[in-house]
Amino acid sequence: MSAIVVRSGSNRTISAYLTTVTAGDVAGSVNVTSSTDFLGHVKSIQLPQPETKETDVTDYDSPEGSREFEQGSVDFGTANTVRNLTSDEFEDAFDLAAAGTHKWLTFIVKDKSGTAVMQYQVEVFVKYPQINNTEVDGVLEVTTEYRCSGAMKKFSGTVS
Repeated sequence: MSAIVVRSGSNRTISAYLTTVTAGDVAGSVNVTSSTDFLGHVKSIQLPQPETKETDVTDYDSPEGSREFEQGSVDFGTANTVRNLTSDEFEDAFDLAAAGTHKWLTFIVKDKSGTAVMQYQVEVFVKYPQINNTEVDGVLEVTTEYRCSGAMKKFSGTVS
């Protein structure tokens, strides 16, 4: 399984890992094991875009002619990966989502020299994978969405 992405003008390596959530884990520091947690064949990854909606709390005690707002709960957003998978790998990804899997998503982007330029980790629920295209020799381009249940943090754990 290779996670090397080569595009004109840049050579980037994207490594993504899904790790089991256990009690007491803190985002950003959960160690990953490359042999069991590695998410192979990643073409691209989209980072979550957290947002907070405002709630209108204007009432009769509000100053005349004005509106009042309070910040609502944070929606931590979704991340997604686009991967090239065989039909067997797609079935494994489908089974993972069917189990209602709660995981740590860790991703590391390295530049051409092998220096990590981005390292993040976030707690996610794995959603069902979607087939985008079929390609040569039965390889499927598959997008999987990961619903974030907490804030994305810089990854300071280890990959062993």
